[in-house]
Amino acid sequence: MPAPAVAQEEEITWKTIFSGTTDVNVVNVDVVVTDKQGKPVRGLSADDFRLFENGEPVEISNFYAAAGDPTLSVTLPGEPSAEDEVPIPQRLHHMILFVDQANIAETNRARILARLRAFLLESWRQDLRVMVASNGRTLAVHSDGFATAPHDVFAALESIQRTTSVGQRFDVERRQILGDIGDLNVEACSGFFATTQGSTQQRFQSEICLEVTAAARSVLPRIRGLAEQQMVHTRQTLGVVQEFVAMASGLSGRKSVVYISDGLPVRPGRALFDGLARRLDPIAAQIEVRPDLETQRYDLSLDFEDLVTRANTGGVAFYTLYSPHSAALVRGSAATTAGAGGNFGNWNSDVAAGIERTAQESLIIMAEETGGRYALGADNADAVLSGLIEDGDNYYSLGYIGEPLAEDTARDIRVEGREGSWLLRFRRRFGDLTVVQRTEERTRAALLADPESNPLEISVAALAPSPGEDGSFLVPLRIGVPLERLVLLPGAAQHQAQVSVFVMVRDEQGRVSDITRHLCPIRIANDEILAARGRSAACGVNLQMRPGPQRLAVSLLDEVAAQDSTQALDLDVGGGTVTRPEPAGS
Repeated sequence: MPAPAVAQEEEITWKTIFSGTTDVNVVNVDVVVTDKQGKPVRGLSADDFRLFENGEPVEISNFYAAAGDPTLSVTLPGEPSAEDEVPIPQRLHHMILFVDQANIAETNRARILARLRAFLLESWRQDLRVMVASNGRTLAVHSDGFATAPHDVFAALESIQRTTSVGQRFDVERRQILGDIGDLNVEACSGFFATTQGSTQQRFQSEICLEVTAAARSVLPRIRGLAEQQMVHTRQTLGVVQEFVAMASGLSGRKSVVYISDGLPVRPGRALFDGLARRLDPIAAQIEVRPDLETQRYDLSLDFEDLVTRANTGGVAFYTLYSPHSAALVRGSAATTAGAGGNFGNWNSDVAAGIERTAQESLIIMAEETGGRYALGADNADAVLSGLIEDGDNYYSLGYIGEPLAEDTARDIRVEGREGSWLLRFRRRFGDLTVVQRTEERTRAALLADPESNPLEISVAALAPSPGEDGSFLVPLRIGVPLERLVLLPGAAQHQAQVSVFVMVRDEQGRVSDITRHLCPIRIANDEILAARGRSAACGVNLQMRPGPQRLAVSLLDEVAAQDSTQALDLDVGGGTVTRPEPAGS
């Protein structure tokens, strides 16, 4: 895997030598407009929209509309004219099928994947590119690039379906807790079934209440423990999803993630705290459970907000598919299932509904906040998948010049249509990317698909690897770039370029490394600068890599010009290398 990133001291030194670049923030907001029946509203212009950032209106500086045509018509605000219209080639639609193996039951997964296969066969388009990824404990990419035909996707789906999912890992403990809550003898403690009064009855009831309150207090730490486990597990899942979103963000064209899951709890433990509180309501004077306070420490709303903001920043929309749990979630005691009435007979069904509701909430948030769609049930999956294609054919892009954002802040977007009856879907909150972050995005994306352009005309070659004692290999990497493609800043004795190299690796099992950054000093003596213009510079990076087939993504960034190039390299470490040909003119 790649060597460690550049040391902080060296980074500080470079920043003192070179001034920063000025970047104009052109912010684009894609908007899908439908009527009340869900049909696309076509033929709109910039004048049909009002755009707001952080509550303040902003002027739409550029606008284009896609309406199912092979080209996009771009116009400026105001009166359209023939001179304003510029044909733009239709953008590819990258669809990623992301199966959340860590949070889906196998029966639900099989049902959704069957729907996906049928949809791909029936609805494949020439501009569609599909990839399959999953989350077990780590991110795995199951496709070798993006498929251009449906049958190329099926093998990846089959490999996923043969894998055991762990989507019901918390069900056993949850059922045990619910069973113990149901076994609490609240009825006797509350006097609900008492028919006689007297000191003996009161003593008997008091003893039962002591037992019930002790048992209830023993349940609380178990709910907290389960909520803590679910919170850690959910955060791990969100980290994997966010890692993949970062990779997909660097792709060109439209980017849609079809997220297949039984849902993630936004507030782990909430349904159980609610269930215990409702079960104990008749004896709240003896013991009170406060679900709002209990749940605060496990609330993951901000974590989901971070995911949504990251996806929106990268232009990634979620289309979420949810298949409900097929098995019963609770078991009741004899008293609760006997229909005692009032609070005693239906608390457990409320818990089941609460568990399902919080799982669905996460998928609704992911879809609605990124301008996508969601399906709550396999029967609705076809409508979401068809809608995904329809959205790619019918959307409007509103562009405006945005002020640079301060660090750790985001743009809150609101779009209004001329007609109040229109339904608008768009990215509601997103941030800005620095030049370095954009380069990192394109590096990650090169692990998924070959880059479409190479403006700096870089070349990447892996030299003969050296075997290590631990079975790994040291792979020298050479990155070449024509000097005429770089901005060389003059100095007293030499010209200098500020160049960084970014490296990332994906192995044959779909696992990906962290991205690393390496500084490449390029200095040319002033008296050699004219002759150097016809030559190339080379940057060297040594990588410690495992044996076997791997894909390498390499980007070179000219930080002065704020321009980068990315190339991908397929290696069989220890068994030979495959290098990209030198670009013409290098």
